[in-house]
Amino acid sequence: MSENKLDSSVASFKAFIHKHPPLLEHMRKSGTPLQTYYEQWSLLGEDDPYWDPYRKESEKEKKQEDADKVDWIGRILQYAEHVEPRRIHEHVSSLNQTIGTLQEMIALFSANEKDQQAPAPQQERIHFFKD
Repeated sequence: MSENKLDSSVASFKAFIHKHPPLLEHMRKSGTPLQTYYEQWSLLGEDDPYWDPYRKESEKEKKQEDADKVDWIGRILQYAEHVEPRRIHEHVSSLNQTIGTLQEMIALFSANEKDQQAPAPQQERIHFFKD
């Protein structure tokens, strides 16, 4: 049969089998009919713990990474709850003043350097002989 004629649930099960190569290997080694696994899949669904032994390591790691991301976002939100806007404003103002002071100092030092590097004005030459 071609894939166009397959029932959508059968096509989904086929995709599920291809996503989980350890399950396919187990089915071949055990000799258990495909129908048995199809019935389990249709009753339990893809996310049931029954399928955990057959999942790829990358899927397990991906789920762990997703859980870590959610935990990280939770920590940021928890931190954001304790942030005081007034204190942030004070720190930003202080930093702004510090940057301004540094800019003024740099401008003064660069002006002094330019003055020191400027060549001495040429003295007028005295001519002993007039043309």
